Amino acid sequence: MNYLTRFFVVAYNKGSGNHVRIMRPLLTATMLVGAFLVGSAEPTPAHEVGTSQSSNYVTTVDGIVPRVNGLTIRVGEDQRIELRNTTPHIVEVTGYNGEQYLRIARDGVWENRRSPAVFLNRTSTPTQTVPNRYNAMADPVWERVSNGNVARWHDHRAHWMANTHPSGMSTKVPHEKILMTAWEIPLEWNHKQLNISGDTLWVKGPSPLPWLFGALALAIAVILGSRTRVWSAVACTALGALVIVELAHIADTGIGSTVAIGSRVAASTFPIVSIVLAVVTIVWVLRRGASAAAPAVLITGLFIAVTAGLAEMPSLSSSQLPTSIPDWCTRAGVMLALGLGSGCLIGAASQLRQSTPEPTRQTV
Repeated sequence: MNYLTRFFVVAYNKGSGNHVRIMRPLLTATMLVGAFLVGSAEPTPAHEVGTSQSSNYVTTVDGIVPRVNGLTIRVGEDQRIELRNTTPHIVEVTGYNGEQYLRIARDGVWENRRSPAVFLNRTSTPTQTVPNRYNAMADPVWERVSNGNVARWHDHRAHWMANTHPSGMSTKVPHEKILMTAWEIPLEWNHKQLNISGDTLWVKGPSPLPWLFGALALAIAVILGSRTRVWSAVACTALGALVIVELAHIADTGIGSTVAIGSRVAASTFPIVSIVLAVVTIVWVLRRGASAAAPAVLITGLFIAVTAGLAEMPSLSSSQLPTSIPDWCTRAGVMLALGLGSGCLIGAASQLRQSTPEPTRQTV
């Protein structure tokens, strides 16, 4: 059995009575969450279409052609198209197959529930066949989705869907910025045909190495601290810093967001769980010491390192981050989660290993 596996076995069997009944399911759930995050390719779709993934692609909009006073267009949160209508006429957005997709008026926004675009726009990269209930040739079935005059949607015509350039070259090239494609989205307003026009660019991201080295340094510092008499203080400090990181993550999710409250809460599920775990663990450490609370420190460190560290690593090398705070703050949060979380995991595991006696070998 290798060293890391022994860490988990020790944590799984550490303690007795109620502690085992509590810690075993927590460790199991944490490992399942980690497997889910590593294996999943798409985030859970929200009602208001868009993604919260980091990338090197950026969508820019030139405007509406021909120009109409009262119709304004911009690229909003998560690279979504935002169309505002203050004119007395309804403007319609045409779907991918020429069908009616959206209607925006001064008093509301309607969505054609039969439009294939409704299904396709739920994910950034569709991987499923459009169900039969979505039919571009069927009569529209309009459903009101907003009382405002702004429609926000993730349009596949406005971002690059392939992994290579049109020339076949990899997108991982040394140039700082590359025009991938010019795009158009057709509209109809007051019996006139209009177009939203813009460009999709690939923008080179930063090197992740400085942040990874920073995470490694933090992990080593916490691990070394676990071998000293001030391990309890080190553990509480690391966990306290992780609570601040996750609180900042929750605040960033809510600030300036236009998605529904339920979607924002769902997006903050892992940070909320991380904060609860960290606070409970800090209380445990303060009352019993870090050695006695080692199983909780291990599980909390593992959970945060996976959900806020490993799962968010693409943001370290991406130029476009779905955040309302400076990009370096987001990357620093990932570095702290990865470094401090891993440090707590390994430091606590080493404590458990040291406190568990080797089984006595019987001789005949």
